[in-house]
Amino acid sequence: MSLISSSHFLEAKSQGKYASWRVLSILVVGFVVFSALAVSYFVYQNIFTTLSNANDIVFLQSTAAIDVVDKKAYDAATKLITEKQSLTAPSNTRNVFDYANNLKPTTPIKPSR
Repeated sequence: MSLISSSHFLEAKSQGKYASWRVLSILVVGFVVFSALAVSYFVYQNIFTTLSNANDIVFLQSTAAIDVVDKKAYDAATKLITEKQSLTAPSNTRNVFDYANNLKPTTPIKPSR
């Protein structure tokens, strides 16, 4: 007994001339299905993006308004900024990054008697 029966082998051999067409038709059908899915996804994405952008435009147009500026607060802030920029640092500040100048000799503590 062989693994492949002779009748099945003859049947497969007779379909051999159509096997390439069967594989080709499966590939073509798969390509068409994939193309249809890709086109539908592309159309869905573009329609959704367009609707979303239109919604954003309508929302922004409905909420656009001029903000009221408090002139007194603005003038006070600009005055404080100009005062801050005109400040000068005192000349007697110590350089905290200069280690040698920051060390001071310590005097020993004398115990009281």
